[in-house]
Amino acid sequence: MEIGDKLQFQAPPPASAVSPVAAIKTWGSVSTEMEVDVPATEAWKLYGTVDLKNVTVPKYLADVAIVEGDGREGSICKNTSSDGSYFKERFTKVDNEKLVKETEETEHGHLDYGFTLYRTRFECIPKTKDSCITRTTIEYEIKEDSLDNIGEASITGNISIMKDVADYLIKQKTIV
Repeated sequence: MEIGDKLQFQAPPPASAVSPVAAIKTWGSVSTEMEVDVPATEAWKLYGTVDLKNVTVPKYLADVAIVEGDGREGSICKNTSSDGSYFKERFTKVDNEKLVKETEETEHGHLDYGFTLYRTRFECIPKTKDSCITRTTIEYEIKEDSLDNIGEASITGNISIMKDVADYLIKQKTIV
């Protein structure tokens, strides 16, 4: 299975299904998954911890720092680009049993483009004892007057992270 085979987009509900207050926002989600030839628990050792930054930061960001907490649920992470711009995100779910991690942006980033919610989820789903499915999902709400910025709700960066983590995990598996 290639990344993107299960790429899905969820459109907003029809206007008649939304309260007048909720009608000022548009929401959606996009998701993709890939198979990785390592156990889900091995993949989770990266996805479920701040160690993920050791694999991904050098390629995509200048710095990732936990500014509040210890990487568990409730922690806040500051992600800084090489140009000095940054966004902060809160770890809203870190479920070590279901192998699910969610973050929501709390400062700058997509919020600067009119998004009122920008949630990222990574999941490690056991397939066999030696393989898993990694899935990433982005869920968002955006103000109606910011719909020109809807293209900022892209899963491309998450796909790159998934590929890099899969490559890293497979490489580590062959070293052992």
